[in-house]
Amino acid sequence: MRTLVSIFLPTHRRILTPTFAFLFLCLSCHAARGDDLVEFLNGAKARGAVKAIRKAEREFDVEVKIGARTVVRTYSFAKVHAVTMRGKRYVLNEIAPVSQEGVKRVERTRAEVVELINSVGRTPPEWLADTPLNAPKSLDLSWPNAPKKVWDNRRFPGHYVWDVINPNPSRWREGVKLMHHLVAANENNRVAQVKAMNQLGTLYASLLEDWPRAAYWWRQAGKGTSGAMGIGGFRVGYEVGLARCYWKLGNKPMALELLNGKGTPAIWCEMGEHDRALRQAEQARKGWMKEQALIVCGDVCRHAGWYDKALDYYQRATRLPMTDKYKRTIPEAKERIAAMRAEQAVDLTKARNGTYRGRSLGYSGMIDVAVAVRNQRITSVKVTRHTEKQYYSSLTDIPTQIVERQSVRGIDATSSATITAEAIVRASAMALESAN
Repeated sequence: MRTLVSIFLPTHRRILTPTFAFLFLCLSCHAARGDDLVEFLNGAKARGAVKAIRKAEREFDVEVKIGARTVVRTYSFAKVHAVTMRGKRYVLNEIAPVSQEGVKRVERTRAEVVELINSVGRTPPEWLADTPLNAPKSLDLSWPNAPKKVWDNRRFPGHYVWDVINPNPSRWREGVKLMHHLVAANENNRVAQVKAMNQLGTLYASLLEDWPRAAYWWRQAGKGTSGAMGIGGFRVGYEVGLARCYWKLGNKPMALELLNGKGTPAIWCEMGEHDRALRQAEQARKGWMKEQALIVCGDVCRHAGWYDKALDYYQRATRLPMTDKYKRTIPEAKERIAAMRAEQAVDLTKARNGTYRGRSLGYSGMIDVAVAVRNQRITSVKVTRHTEKQYYSSLTDIPTQIVERQSVRGIDATSSATITAEAIVRASAMALESAN
């Protein structure tokens, strides 16, 4: 029983052991019915038949009927408020009162967050033991710094993760396995350990969205590393990545305390601190990326719902001289103006049944999406073509958010793959505009 319950600790403020034990006993032997109900933390609901649960992945399947078709959808425990089966309702995640940012959140005290990190974060996921250690034998386990202008993904672990692990979801768990192996192999090499621990935090957060484990390993990397704070981007990972974990785990004060006024516009937007995000983006306009910062300022304003201000920033970017320096900035700004107008124009009550397509500029190239609408509801969002490499979990997480929210507004596109995530939102908005 203790093992079963611990699987759900990352997503719950309080856990009623008998309730959860009975609920997931039902899930394992429940005869599928079409009147089961799933209630999401964002207020959306889905009715169908609960079919299967995968404890290690913290997700379950629901079979739903859409017209004459039957489809199976997968839902994460972390995004579900309650499940009703056989007329009985079981709460998975508490819904906190609406915050002043207008977002429903599970909130935890500092003590609860620390306990969660220490109890769950320190434990390996159930799948780790069965995951193969699959890496080149030529990889240097001591993790030396690569010489300037040298890139070798068969020797340097950081290059290997970037080239091989990040772009391949089927190998994400192998990347975690490798980092755990490097932590153990470098017991007497603290510098290498810091790099591996920092990378573990990044993998657990950006790829798997496992916030307790990400926080645990970033905290481990931060112990006694005053002389190694700059290693492998550790300072950025520690201050922004760990702060985001605290926010995701339900304690904003802990995140603010760690950031201490620093951070990035993306993390401030995610926490609803749009004034601070805009100040930082404006500050960036004084530096080397001052022209691109116009886009960032516009994105902050659009995220906050300040559409007039966003339009002003985007239009100023379109008036930059058409030179090689601005050859990407100007089309990006024009596209954002079109997407913002599409976002405001979307009205699902007028949407016709069908599949609609949109495209937007990502980091590496154009991203194509297909959005299916049925009975004034978004039934699916799929990325049909892309050339992105470092997209992390955005290709699955952003479409899921859009379907669950039934909207392209208020989507958390401030993940580690912000450019890719924002492009999916914009492409979906332009697709939905054509459904009206």
